[in-house]
Amino acid sequence: MSTVHHRRDNIFTKILRALRRLRGLPAAPPTSRRSSISHYDPNNIFARILRGEIPCHKVYEDENALAFLDIWPRAPGHTVVLTKAPLRTILDCEPEHLVQVMRIAQHIARAAMQVFAVDGITIQQCNESAGAQTVPHLHVHVIPRITGVPLKPPNGKTEKAEVLADQAARLAAAIKPVAFKEIPLFSRDALLDYARQIERRP
Repeated sequence: MSTVHHRRDNIFTKILRALRRLRGLPAAPPTSRRSSISHYDPNNIFARILRGEIPCHKVYEDENALAFLDIWPRAPGHTVVLTKAPLRTILDCEPEHLVQVMRIAQHIARAAMQVFAVDGITIQQCNESAGAQTVPHLHVHVIPRITGVPLKPPNGKTEKAEVLADQAARLAAAIKPVAFKEIPLFSRDALLDYARQIERRP
């Protein structure tokens, strides 16, 4: 990961924590009693994919996240984006984890629109079994959509490996580098200075 990207993530982290303090909130959001990092299963299938124990059709990877095609796609190009942190759900993470995952999901969505010539994108994020989560690791689904074509059922038919390999290669080639874009009217230095001012307040 580049120095610029590392500075970017540090800036986001400082700003988010400073804003939480300004609002009288704890530095980190509370976790659910049922969903806690202490209950994270290191042998879930996504954790094993991250460790390289199970292969995947990768379309993007950086220091913070991994994206690959779902082997049971609900539509062609169905991609899973997951954090590399050992987190179960959105209830366990800090905001910067979501920033990292959603930034990549957005870039994949833009690429998928062109590669698969679709009309739209469904972004799906499920938490706990009651919320339709099937793998206990924080992740997001990016699903290309065509008007009038319903989604296939989840965990349905396994796609052929050669089809997934072709789709992954085309999608990976179309994904532009995930770079930091300055927020309009606010420079990076101005945002960092603001965060420092907030952190110095009692």
